[in-house]
Amino acid sequence: MDLQATSAHQYLGVLLDQRLTFRPHVRYVRDRMQALIKVLQLLSWRGFGASVPVKKHFYTAAIRSVSDYSAPCLPGINHAQVHQLEVAQREALRAILAVPRWIRIKVICEECGLPSIHRRILAQATLAMIKNLRCWPFTPLASQLRHAFQRPLNIRPDGDWVHANANAARTLQIKEDLWLQRDLPANDYQPTPPWEPTSISVNLAPCTRPKAQLPALL
Repeated sequence: MDLQATSAHQYLGVLLDQRLTFRPHVRYVRDRMQALIKVLQLLSWRGFGASVPVKKHFYTAAIRSVSDYSAPCLPGINHAQVHQLEVAQREALRAILAVPRWIRIKVICEECGLPSIHRRILAQATLAMIKNLRCWPFTPLASQLRHAFQRPLNIRPDGDWVHANANAARTLQIKEDLWLQRDLPANDYQPTPPWEPTSISVNLAPCTRPKAQLPALL
């Protein structure tokens, strides 16, 4: 079998390039979002189109989920790549509200109540990092993430993934207790001993009539 060299390879739905810049994957996500935005624009047809809540639900379920799937991999993308996804989101928000193009995008975002793509990516990446630190606190990746918080902010546009996740948590101003501590049970929690029998509760309804007044069964 002949193996051919390639500049990017798709693994679990994410296009990985040689330098992990995720440029091919961002273009892939943008193209998929734009294809679904055309469907959203058909739903926004004036006169007999769908309502705003329905279109907003379609956006969050079908369009934004495309970028959410790979968001934990994208906290370190540069501003040009973020801008490509932001432009796609703006087209979707204009289709949801059916507003003309001269309306400012800030007003549209406030009206829809949706965060920007960049902030959404940072939130999803931070959430994935917190889950990783809580579930596997003693792995090499967890130690690298803790060490990244001790370094200054990495202002490079194409920073490595570990520092990009640390910067994402700092940008969102997430407290350190969420990722530096394990998800321990409450102080008053006491697990049930394995030898303790399972308790069963039975509720018996009172009889509405005296026993003498009940009809005979035979």
